[in-house]
Amino acid sequence: MNQLNPNSSFETLVDGYGWYAVTRLDGNPELAAVAAEARSVNNDLDQAHLAYRTVARATMSSASARDQQKYKLDAALRNARTAVLGWVHNRRASKYYRAIFPNGLTGALCCNVEEELQIARNVLTKMSEYEVPALAPAIEVLGAAITAVEAALVDYEAALRAREEAWSVVQAAKVTFCQRYYGLYCQVAQILGDAALASTYFRHDRKPAPALVPVQSDGPEDGPALSEPSLEELEPALTS
Repeated sequence: MNQLNPNSSFETLVDGYGWYAVTRLDGNPELAAVAAEARSVNNDLDQAHLAYRTVARATMSSASARDQQKYKLDAALRNARTAVLGWVHNRRASKYYRAIFPNGLTGALCCNVEEELQIARNVLTKMSEYEVPALAPAIEVLGAAITAVEAALVDYEAALRAREEAWSVVQAAKVTFCQRYYGLYCQVAQILGDAALASTYFRHDRKPAPALVPVQSDGPEDGPALSEPSLEELEPALTS
């Protein structure tokens, strides 16, 4: 019987191969101990993937919070622009307006939150330099929006790191699953004394899988390359 390919999807491994083996083994009382171990094999990968999904959803929640603060920063910049225009009597050619908004409001409202944050900091600095009382309320609003975006970005970066670590755990768990699954087949073959009959208790890949190498936590090169879902797949609006 060919070993399973750890590059297979979680659903294929657990629901397609693992659960099939569990139910087939359950049908033979002589293989009850192996069936129990098969359940453990399935459960371990299931739990690793469940933990990853929990972290991935937390990452999306963090991305949502980041974007919410970004839109509040948009509003704060619009408010600042209105305040500055009021101060310069709507003269966009004013040197003060051009110093604060060198590319106008459109140039300040960027799709990339990190770029917009830097522009907002520059706007805040220039507005504060002039020490104009009429600009004070807008300065306060903009400063608060900047602080909120900075905090949201810190949380989001931490969430991305946690997701990457959780995916590494899933990668290692998939390799372990494939190794243990083949071990179950070997046990059944030994108990029944018939390798061909033992293989009927398991579904398996038609093509041989790549050599399974235990995955170490300190390097992606230590096992089969299992790619984490990309940001383009998980949050397409956030990578533009």
